[in-house]
Amino acid sequence: MTSAAPPPLCTSGATPVLHGVLGAVFHLEALLPEDEARLEQVHLKVLDWMGGELRWTLNSRIGQEEPFEPADLAFASAYPASLAVVPHGQIQDPEAFRLALEFNVRRRADMGLACHGAARRLWASPWSYRFYAEIVGSDDTPQLIAPAVLRLTVPSTWPLDDFARRTLEIAALLRLRWGAAGLTYSAWETQLHAEAMQAIYAHARRHPGYDVGLYVAWMEELHDRLRTVNWLTLLGRGLQDELAQARGRLPESDDLVTTFRAGEHLVLRAGPQPEAGDHNRLRIPPAYVRADEMVRPVRAAEGLNFYEAWTESTTTQWLRRFEKRLF
Repeated sequence: MTSAAPPPLCTSGATPVLHGVLGAVFHLEALLPEDEARLEQVHLKVLDWMGGELRWTLNSRIGQEEPFEPADLAFASAYPASLAVVPHGQIQDPEAFRLALEFNVRRRADMGLACHGAARRLWASPWSYRFYAEIVGSDDTPQLIAPAVLRLTVPSTWPLDDFARRTLEIAALLRLRWGAAGLTYSAWETQLHAEAMQAIYAHARRHPGYDVGLYVAWMEELHDRLRTVNWLTLLGRGLQDELAQARGRLPESDDLVTTFRAGEHLVLRAGPQPEAGDHNRLRIPPAYVRADEMVRPVRAAEGLNFYEAWTESTTTQWLRRFEKRLF
C-alpha cells in the first residue's frame, strides 16, 4: 500500500522544510532490558509499514546522514541493554557504587536515531521514524534511568483505518507512558531547523488539531504529563492510575469521544477522523475539547517553553488551547 504525499507546508526554494502529516508519538516508561524484545517486535511492524519508503538514517553516535538500512533500527532496540551500569552486586561499597553511577551518567550521551524518506538526505519527508532516549539519572540502581520516545509519521493521505490499526498494534507492544496520534508535522533536524520551527509555530497556533510533536528538551516534564490530546490519545497504566485517582474513575465513551483498549493501554478517540480546526474561523474540534477535559488532570498546562519562536506564554497558550470553548 502506498500513498502520495501532499505538497509540503513550507519550503525554502526547492527544499522541503516542513510537512503536515499523520503521526504517532509514544512516550515510553524508563527503558529496561526487557524492552529490547518489545522494540524488535515494533521495528518489524515499522519496516512492514514504511521500510520501503525510508531512504536516510541519522544516528547520533555517528553524526551524519547515511543511506538507510533496515538493520539501522537495531541501534534503538539494543539501547536498553546499554543502560546497565555495573552487574548487580559487583560493587559492594555504597560510596563506590554511587561514584560509578555518577561516572556513567556523565559519560553516556543521549541516544537519537532518525530515519526519513526524502529523495535527498537534507530534505524533510512525510515518511519518518524517530527514537530518542535521554538519561535523567540513576536512582541508586544498576540501571540508568532513560525515558524514551518513539515517533512515526506518514503522508496525511494515508488510509485512516490502516493508520489507526497499525498505530494501536505498535502501542500494544510497548511499555507506554502516554501516546498521541493524528495530525502533526515532519521536518528534518539538521536542515533549516529555524525555518521549520517558525513554520510549526505559525501553523500550530492557527490549527489546534495539530500536535507540535516537540519533546527533546522536555523528556522529564513530558514523562509525567501529556503534551496534548490528538485524534487518538493513549494512556499507559501509570497515568491511568493517576487519572482515575484525580477524577474518581477513568473516562468512558460519550457522544463525542470513544474509549477502548489497546493491550493494557486506555485509548480515547476524538471523533471519526482527525480534525485540524482553525482559530481564525473560531473552529475548535468539539471532540478534542471533550478528550482534553477527560485527561486534563494529567495533561501539561504550564512550565514549558518550546523555544525558538515560542515563549513560555505562547507555549502555555498552546498547551491549554482546548480549555477555551468556542461552540
